[in-house]
Amino acid sequence: MYSALRYKYRATIVSISIIYQDMSCIGTEKFDKTLDYLKQFPSLKKLTLTGNYDSKVTIFDILKSCPNLTSLDYGLALRDTEEEIGALLNDPANRNALSNLKELVLNCSIPAGYIKYLTECDLTQLSKLEIPYGLDLYDWVNDVKLENLLKFFNRLSTLDTTDMCFLPNVDEPRNTRSDETKMTIFFKLVNALKGKKDLFCQMDIGDNSLYDEEEFFYLIICNVIQ
Repeated sequence: MYSALRYKYRATIVSISIIYQDMSCIGTEKFDKTLDYLKQFPSLKKLTLTGNYDSKVTIFDILKSCPNLTSLDYGLALRDTEEEIGALLNDPANRNALSNLKELVLNCSIPAGYIKYLTECDLTQLSKLEIPYGLDLYDWVNDVKLENLLKFFNRLSTLDTTDMCFLPNVDEPRNTRSDETKMTIFFKLVNALKGKKDLFCQMDIGDNSLYDEEEFFYLIICNVIQ
């Protein structure tokens, strides 16, 4: 009944939430019709796509299939190789792919290639970015390099609102690949996030005695509001 109603009113539906099923686990990835399905909703403005799977359905593919999207919540794991990401970013059309988005939620691990893309692409309409994935801040620094994150955070300072959540990795020790202390790295990122504008930065920090004095950031939630 629900599917029939959804199909009947597909031309006017503006918001959809989808739980993604990876087809590669049963050897039928080529039959994945996610993008074809999304194209059936020409008025779609808000999309939530979640699932505990890696995915070949990229953000770029979604925006091409749904050109009127203004809000995207992307919760799939990005499994593209650096070469594949590089090819996507070298396509001029992808440089402007996010130009119509007003809100973007990236509820996934974000590789270095996408960090560089978000730093350089056209974010004309984007006013709010959320990264609620809860990854370890210093693992992220190790993975994508501090200089890339500093540029990215400085770019985020131009948005109205940026929400990020970082949680320590308690299963493995966190050793940064930098001569600087974790606290120095943290405040460098905060300063980059502040940018040149007269902003205020609100942080909720919880102390956890399991960590040494440089690792008291048990939970960090940064909200930057213009």
